[in-house]
Amino acid sequence: MRFKENIRFPVDARRPFIGSSCGNHLHLVTLDEARQHAQHFALDGNGEVVGPLASVPFTRIEAVTTCTDSLIISGWQGEELSRSIFRLNAQGQIIWQGQLPVVDPLMVSPRLTCTAERFSLAWSVKNEKSRLCVVTVNDGSLGEPLEFEFEDLIFDLQAVMTENAVTVACVHGDRTTQLELMSIRNEEIAQRVTIADATRPVSPNLVVAGGEVIVFWITKPEHELRAQHFDETLQPLGPASLIASTAAVEMSAAEVFQGHDERLAVSYLTSTRSNDMAVISEENDADRYETAFQHEQFVAKYDVQSRRADEFQKIEGAPVSYPASGWANDCLLLISEGPEPSISIYQ
Repeated sequence: MRFKENIRFPVDARRPFIGSSCGNHLHLVTLDEARQHAQHFALDGNGEVVGPLASVPFTRIEAVTTCTDSLIISGWQGEELSRSIFRLNAQGQIIWQGQLPVVDPLMVSPRLTCTAERFSLAWSVKNEKSRLCVVTVNDGSLGEPLEFEFEDLIFDLQAVMTENAVTVACVHGDRTTQLELMSIRNEEIAQRVTIADATRPVSPNLVVAGGEVIVFWITKPEHELRAQHFDETLQPLGPASLIASTAAVEMSAAEVFQGHDERLAVSYLTSTRSNDMAVISEENDADRYETAFQHEQFVAKYDVQSRRADEFQKIEGAPVSYPASGWANDCLLLISEGPEPSISIYQ
């Protein structure tokens, strides 16, 4: 993977930036400068805006995914802050909308996944016990939520959709945590697989590529990024692979970016204590001081066939927002959300 250039972000916008790749473009949803509503636009491989900027009636954005030639967005809408789902065409026009049936307090906010003309949302709630919730939209019809009860807490999850199932990677536990894959078919969990090579797992990522389900995760004691391939029924296609290791340096987050032609890039973030102090300011509380951390991010292409990543290279410049970044054609656009947002372009 080769660094091409760093450019200024082409639109006046405010965080959060949330994006999803579709074909030759990276679709982004951000808040406008006044933070009154969301706006949608697409970027090409040079980081330039293509098509119109469209206003979307969200005051808070939670998740975005692309579906064929359309964009699916979930977030908060209106003064009552109801959770809604919108489907937009490539020009940003609303072609379908629905209400997301979330009642209990969220443990994990909704995750979106799509295949062909169907898309699903998965989230978790806590009300005495923890529950995994999944709802599917098929031919414009919002189905009834499926709920699966857990005896412990769900801390993180990701979901991918195939023609026959919704697969969820779920980090859950009590005193210890585990990473589990679940295949949901015919309104029930058809298969559950606990990944043995995942001690204190964090930052799960899940993709479908080459006809395989691939799960990536960080295992905290070793500070390693690992991956394992499965078939659609969650039968393992070999042992877990070591993708990257940082030894004593803490690896705290990872992200997998999927583009067209099943191209994948993987990035991870490290954290080290610095000698500086950070000021933490919160509403109605006095300022407090905490040890500041220095963060570094690295990126490489991942080859599905060999199950290996190229040599990782350090991402220079401002910290990159993982939810905002993604592929546009054969270029990876890594987007920072700082006071002066920018785009680092890799190919």
